[in-house]
Amino acid sequence: MPLLGLSGTAEEHVCRPLASLPGQAGSIGSLAERALREKHAVYEEVSGLPGHSSGTCLLVTAEPLMTPSGSMLGACIFLTDLTEQRELEREAVARKVHTAEMTTQSLRAAQQVSDASEHLAERIQSANAGATQQQERTTETATAMEQMNATVMEVARSAGEAAELASTTREHSSRGAERMQHLEHSIAGGAQSFPT
Repeated sequence: MPLLGLSGTAEEHVCRPLASLPGQAGSIGSLAERALREKHAVYEEVSGLPGHSSGTCLLVTAEPLMTPSGSMLGACIFLTDLTEQRELEREAVARKVHTAEMTTQSLRAAQQVSDASEHLAERIQSANAGATQQQERTTETATAMEQMNATVMEVARSAGEAAELASTTREHSSRGAERMQHLEHSIAGGAQSFPT
């Protein structure tokens, strides 16, 4: 009886109209009257019982009692305390909600990692393209340097040949000048031998 918020013993409430009882006991009585009127069992969950926590929950089963001839004797009411079961269900729902939230956060994090990976791949590809372009430019520069070195070597060889040619020409010029002097001396010496 304390579960229904009633004082006293169950015997004190036998044959008393439940609809006249206070609080949820009255609604349980109404359920019994409905079972008698409809002539079949009626089920209903009742919560918020007086004197109990708001999570208290009962399954009320009201079953009509009839004689074999079909005369109504009354109603039998069964109360099943579902408080613990409902609390477990609430906890399970809370865990599922938490799991769903964690899954959503994990999916967001995975998407962020995926986006960052794509961005990094693009940057690596760009860096590779830049490195390839730089390598091509370096190769072009090396080729140009080789060509320039070959040109410098050719110029140096030509300059060496020109220097040799100039040296040879100078030697020839010196010999020619010596011969000229010698010839001039010879002519001057020969001219003195002839009287004028």
